[in-house]
Amino acid sequence: MQKQPLVRVRSTSLILSLALTAACGGGGSGGGGGQTPVDPPAGAEMTPYVATLTSVAAGFSRARVHYTLPGTGFEAALFRSTNAATVFSSSPVPLTGSSLTVTGLSNGSTQFFGLGVRSTSGGNYTQSGAVLRALLSAPIYVDAAAAPGGSGSSPATAYNSIVSAVLEASFFGRGNIWVKDGTYPTSLTLFPLGNRIHLLGGFGDAFTLASRDPQGGNTVLTAFAGGVLIDVQNNLQSAVVDGFRLEGQNTASVGVDVDDGEVELRSLSINAFTDRGIRLRNALTTDELDIVIAACSVTRNGADGLSLLGAFDLRIHGSNFDANIQEGVELDDLSALDGTSATLLVEGSRFFGNGTDGLDADLAPPALAPATSGSFDIEIRASRFERNGQAGLLLDHDFESIPGYSADIRIRECIARGNRGAGIQIDGDGPGTIFLHGSLVSANVGDGLVLSSDSARDVAIVSSSAFTANLGAGVRTLLANRTVALSHCILAGNEAGGVIGGSLESGTTSSLFYLQPTASQNTRSWFDVVETDPLSGLFTNAPEEYLRVTGISGNELTVDGTPALMPGVPIELNDDGKSLTATMVVSPVITSSSVLADTTAPTSLTAFASMASVDEDYTLPGGSAGLGAGMTNGPSVDAGPFGAPLASAPGTPGEVRQPHFYPASSNPPPSTILGNTQTIEIDFSRAIQANSFDATTVRARRTEGGANLNIGIATTGSRLTITAPSGGWGTEDFVIELHRDLQASDGTSMTAPVAIPYQR
Repeated sequence: MQKQPLVRVRSTSLILSLALTAACGGGGSGGGGGQTPVDPPAGAEMTPYVATLTSVAAGFSRARVHYTLPGTGFEAALFRSTNAATVFSSSPVPLTGSSLTVTGLSNGSTQFFGLGVRSTSGGNYTQSGAVLRALLSAPIYVDAAAAPGGSGSSPATAYNSIVSAVLEASFFGRGNIWVKDGTYPTSLTLFPLGNRIHLLGGFGDAFTLASRDPQGGNTVLTAFAGGVLIDVQNNLQSAVVDGFRLEGQNTASVGVDVDDGEVELRSLSINAFTDRGIRLRNALTTDELDIVIAACSVTRNGADGLSLLGAFDLRIHGSNFDANIQEGVELDDLSALDGTSATLLVEGSRFFGNGTDGLDADLAPPALAPATSGSFDIEIRASRFERNGQAGLLLDHDFESIPGYSADIRIRECIARGNRGAGIQIDGDGPGTIFLHGSLVSANVGDGLVLSSDSARDVAIVSSSAFTANLGAGVRTLLANRTVALSHCILAGNEAGGVIGGSLESGTTSSLFYLQPTASQNTRSWFDVVETDPLSGLFTNAPEEYLRVTGISGNELTVDGTPALMPGVPIELNDDGKSLTATMVVSPVITSSSVLADTTAPTSLTAFASMASVDEDYTLPGGSAGLGAGMTNGPSVDAGPFGAPLASAPGTPGEVRQPHFYPASSNPPPSTILGNTQTIEIDFSRAIQANSFDATTVRARRTEGGANLNIGIATTGSRLTITAPSGGWGTEDFVIELHRDLQASDGTSMTAPVAIPYQR
């Protein structure tokens, strides 16, 4: 059932009464099927995967900023402003370590902080991670061990009740509440959090900013059975909750419940609530609300880790959503109000072992207000979707009935591995762009990438990614509306084939196909390499055999077919990085040195050469067929991810966020039959540098390496216009080649050269 909302009030006496009597939540949603939640294995790499701020706390004239700087080869700096929109226009303060105290700030102000990174060779800083706020005002002190009757004005006179501190802050319309480590029991921890209230945990005995530990997990909040722990209501000036462990103890209902409000949730551990860890609801028809989640861990909740309904701009940085009974994050629906754009940004986060989808986002117009236009800006970067019960990542257009709506989707440097459904599924039924780059999609029980559309026609661009060991196809298109153009990718060991197109052609360029029964179907292959010999030396280190495990009994693995591997070779399950040994092979059973207890069939098994590592290395050794095999308009170019202009191992984010320049859409779309003299308009992701587009960088050809068609080329803004040759396009299919020398007007080079197939 739905949670009964608290009455919207401003009386502090009524707030205290409501804090003790508010109705509880209930009811899960969606999902269905799936699996028993799976905890991340011991020693799993923790988020954040890219640099970000994790916490900020302030008092009089100073603020303490906490951050994480994973990786190497970059410089980091702190930026600050009283205006969130101008943070990165301020002077940079170089950062090392993990925290910094900033002094000399104006009391009474709200300060915004952001973290920028750049190459060690210099250049401009690029934002990485969250922008967080701090309120400069005197603290209100809370200590669970304090004597009753305190005023909260000093550590010696601290309140022993968080509710008392919230009441004081509510009376003044703002406040910094400093909470000392300890456990704050059920009768004290159900309260509505109002505008500009910053609830800050992690303070030790000294009650100083310098000794604060926001991620220590020692400031613990609990709620009564069926209760909601933290409520945020009617709050359009963001509240902050930072530095707490919220324990549902499998009896409380919801950890953080937001109704028609804005909040920043930072350095929180939210565990074992019977319903949602975080629940976001917006019934307003005039405001898209800002939500920031940074460095939070939301685990083992009875429904979703995070559930959202309504119009929001949601930004998630460096957070975990693991082992929740349903979705890790369910946005059902994320709405864009009429004439506005809704944002979903997920960066450096993990979605592991949830019972259904890792992240499921349904994009829709508002349910309670008329709408004729709106848009969605979706970016998923440097995040991991692993071992979820259905899809790792699912993005679904639910706005196709309103022509004025669209969505731009960018998925960059992600990992989608070992999920029980597809690794990544995009139901692109409405207008908009789809771009996937630098990602690793492996060992999923379903397809690696599923791209479908039952109405909208366009092209999706996939570059420098690897689709390996999936028990379905590596990439599959459905319903013959959106085609996919892959460039500099790897398709290896996918049981149903590498790229399986719909009834109209997709296209692959400069890509490597390895050990698959079918490289591709209904796909135009352009300067690709297909290798079926495991001893060919195509890659520096790759499996020599890919198998489907259909049954597991102890350490015995039953596989499809007749395995060719010999006893003693290293094997790997689920592409999990754990090296096992095939101790015995009696077809169709392979006995392994060990099997993790939570491993279930079906799953993938990969076998490597004797003494080899089970960590794939997709660089091309000397003699590889991929060397010099890529599409080029000049010097030799290698096929595969390391031959692309932005060369990197798939699934490995760079600390400095690189800009991308790529063809985002085509009119007419490649999935339609082109008229004989019809003009092609290709819109790019950035404005075009006109003098980089000429007959050598934009070419039309009917066959790989064949004669060029004499096309016309013109550019305006971000649009490339291609006119047909004299006499028309003819009767044969052709491709448009877009080469690596193309540039945006800001100097950004092509992310990856690509060939887009067109139909005649």
